Amino acid sequence: MPLWLSAVCAGCVLLLYGVLTGMGVSACRAIGMFVIRMGAEVLGRSYDMQTAVGVMAAILVWENPWYLCHAGFLLSFASVLGIALLAPAFERKRGKGAAAGIAVTLFTMPVQLWFYYEIPVWSLFLNLLILPFMSAVVATGIFVMILPGSGILGIVTCLILKGYELLCLGFEKLPFHTWNPGKPAVWQVVVYYSIMLGISCLGNYGKKINILEQWRKGIAILGQYGQETVFGEQHRMVTTFLERCMKKNHPASVWKMVSVRLLALLAVFVFAVKIQTDSRITFLDVGQGDCILLEMKTGETYLFDCGSSSRTKVREYVLIPYLKSRGIRQIDAAFISHADSDHCNGIIELLETGEEEGILVKQLVLPGVAEEQREQEFSKLTEAAGQETVISYISTGTEWRRGELEIICLNPPKNCDTQDSNAYSECFYVKIGSFETTFSVLLTGDIAGTGERLLTEELTRRNIRSIDILKVAHHGSAYSTKEEFLETARPRIAVISCGQNNRYGHPHAETLERLHAVDASIYQTPTSGAVMIKIEKDTIRIETYLQGEP
Repeated sequence: MPLWLSAVCAGCVLLLYGVLTGMGVSACRAIGMFVIRMGAEVLGRSYDMQTAVGVMAAILVWENPWYLCHAGFLLSFASVLGIALLAPAFERKRGKGAAAGIAVTLFTMPVQLWFYYEIPVWSLFLNLLILPFMSAVVATGIFVMILPGSGILGIVTCLILKGYELLCLGFEKLPFHTWNPGKPAVWQVVVYYSIMLGISCLGNYGKKINILEQWRKGIAILGQYGQETVFGEQHRMVTTFLERCMKKNHPASVWKMVSVRLLALLAVFVFAVKIQTDSRITFLDVGQGDCILLEMKTGETYLFDCGSSSRTKVREYVLIPYLKSRGIRQIDAAFISHADSDHCNGIIELLETGEEEGILVKQLVLPGVAEEQREQEFSKLTEAAGQETVISYISTGTEWRRGELEIICLNPPKNCDTQDSNAYSECFYVKIGSFETTFSVLLTGDIAGTGERLLTEELTRRNIRSIDILKVAHHGSAYSTKEEFLETARPRIAVISCGQNNRYGHPHAETLERLHAVDASIYQTPTSGAVMIKIEKDTIRIETYLQGEP
């Protein structure tokens, strides 16, 4: 066929393939770049990969600007840019495929961390093992489709893919198979890609100039003026050293290779830097349930409850993603207010699968109820806890101090003997900050009735008043958070965690009225989403997951 007809036919075939597969972002990008390349061939023009990428990105973003926040779009275009900009810097006489793999991994790393918070460490080596066999997979697949009765050749494809699956399972068992630095800050992404740009420039520069040759010429010029002077001997020594380097095949490419790899390591190290200047307490939106995470700026992490009766797999879809986004791999202590599923089923799942996810729970803290009741109430939790998790029971008066953090248990009474799980809910008074500036948080579980009365008495006895942040008890039920309690606690900020349109009607109007009566600012997870309260020096900053909230 003439070149123009061949290009038109090939372009039509690819367009039909794109329609067949749904014209995803990656398919649109690849087909568009191919059509641009065929156009360049037909018109006798040179093809530039960066230009083609830019044209396709502009077309797709013009169609839908939200693609700029789309993981598939960013990964697809970052992969091609990595090959275009970085691969030349890593190429050697052999191993161009390896250079492309390294370039794609490095250039897409910020995108992977931004959306998925972790990097599969061994994936690069795994891809290098399987890539040589992909030609065989494609060839046998095409051959089987064209020739009837040749389906037995599909065994080759099956064996290769099965081997790839076994390799994946094997690599998952290797130590340090996943790196989880968390979601990067904007400044980290900017610094990282600045270093990548430097690597790209260095790679292109190294092709045009031999650094050692230039050094040798410079020394030779200086030697003309110092051959018979006191610098003569030094000149001869340096010249001899450089000539030896040249003979030993140590051109500029060696120095370029070392510099490029050191810069790449430096860029990756940027994501390992964590600068946290505030402590924060986050009320995660788990539906009808509670999940509260306390992060201290000194690095300790504490979890208070995690469960839901309206959403399934809160560990998988809420808790684990948030922990990974924050780069948290260890929970110093998990406090369980009581044994109801909407407060503990997520923690049970975390204890059972935490090792697979790379997240360790060091200590499990349970209410100090009567001995005979512990086995009955907490058997699922204690069974799920592994050998590395310490189990302890606390009651009123137990105190927990570490640095600027102080946690005081205000309920239940020691060896509490009651069948009402809400009555023995753990309640905590949390103080964060230095002696000069302290912020207080009151966590109340599902306390109500007699339990709330005892809690109010304990607050009065300890002269605890004017709470900064109150986690409203029992998801805003009308049977808790009574006037007497609120007159004692006087919260500035009240957070209610419950499910949207839940069958209990939480939060009840009566509770909201009582909170308004004490001038508390109210945040609700059904309307605000997750509520994050950041504490830094003498200020509190409140952020909500859903936009448009106060």
